[in-house]
Amino acid sequence: MEKAEYVECYVAFLDMLGFKNLINDSSCDEIAGIFAKFSNSKPLKEEYLGDRNIISDNTADALKVKVMSDSICFYIDVNITNALLCIILSCIYFQYELYQNNIPIFLRGAIVRGHLYANKDIIFGPGLTQAYLLEENNTKYPRIILTNETLQSVKIRKEYNLDDHLSMLRRFVFRDDDAFYVVDCIRILFIGDQTIHEKVEKRIEHMLDTTVDSSIREKYLYLEKKLNLAMQRVKIQLEQRKE
Repeated sequence: MEKAEYVECYVAFLDMLGFKNLINDSSCDEIAGIFAKFSNSKPLKEEYLGDRNIISDNTADALKVKVMSDSICFYIDVNITNALLCIILSCIYFQYELYQNNIPIFLRGAIVRGHLYANKDIIFGPGLTQAYLLEENNTKYPRIILTNETLQSVKIRKEYNLDDHLSMLRRFVFRDDDAFYVVDCIRILFIGDQTIHEKVEKRIEHMLDTTVDSSIREKYLYLEKKLNLAMQRVKIQLEQRKE
């Protein structure tokens, strides 16, 4: 029997908010359709990335997905070219897919660099535990977080410039008020279908208009704040282009 060994990976542990209510309010077919999106998750389209094909097919194929009820794990070997960028973009793309649900679904999660063992239906390791604990203890809001240490840990080829690569990574994250870096899943709402943007906006408004639970209200207030900030940035960019 071949000896089992850990592989160093980037690991994203994602949790779908409101999944228990979704189970109660949706048909089996609707839930199955949501889970089907997991296997279809892939890096983003070119209009989001710019004019460069950053993620190769080999890198996209190296990203693996594991579904555990309402939790999802993305993982990829750190030695794969653009591994961290791939997992960040895949989280954004997956969240964008879930925005399009009849009732938009929001993700909360964390990305870490750690050791993992994965073989068919078996997955375990300190990397998975670390990602789970970071999500459980620190994420708090509907956001996907990672530390600056994780951002700085990228391995790149000798011909690449580290500063340029980090600059590219930071196009898709932002530093939040608590100093965690957050995967920017809001920005894509201003690039994609306008009706999806409106659907997300209406869902946030509905929850704030109807929910009295302070914990839930705090989460949707966070989303409203980030959506408004993103909208302001987009307006400024459009005005600058006109000048």
